[in-house]
Amino acid sequence: MAVDPNARQIILNFAGGSLRMPVGNAKDLFGENYDLLKPNGVPYNKRIKSHKRTRVIGGPVSDVSEHDRDYMKWPTSQSNNAGAGNVAMMYWEGSGNPWQVRYTGASADLATFLATSSPKPVGFTTSRGTAYGVLLGDVNLGD
Repeated sequence: MAVDPNARQIILNFAGGSLRMPVGNAKDLFGENYDLLKPNGVPYNKRIKSHKRTRVIGGPVSDVSEHDRDYMKWPTSQSNNAGAGNVAMMYWEGSGNPWQVRYTGASADLATFLATSSPKPVGFTTSRGTAYGVLLGDVNLGD
């Protein structure tokens, strides 16, 4: 059975969270050959607290001092990353209708990511009804 490659899901990491949407929508929103659609990690820094370490059971104990650790954060299949996150209806110029996406992290971080990454005007409405970004369509702004 053939599967449309544009119907598959893609997970995009951004500073503060991740976004899950169909590949075809991502291509339309960000561009067909957009570098963001290539799998790239996001730099991540974690502070490791001081602790004691035993390298071999029954062996001597050594102290590990507090330090920073730099990682690359990659999309993973664990909990499907954004698959268990928040639901939003996303729309952009040319999308026709709003599309459902899932995201993790703060809505404001997603709005910042979209505003800096998409060449098209884009917005989304959270499941609580809060709108971020541009408002497209019939919007009653109150006369």
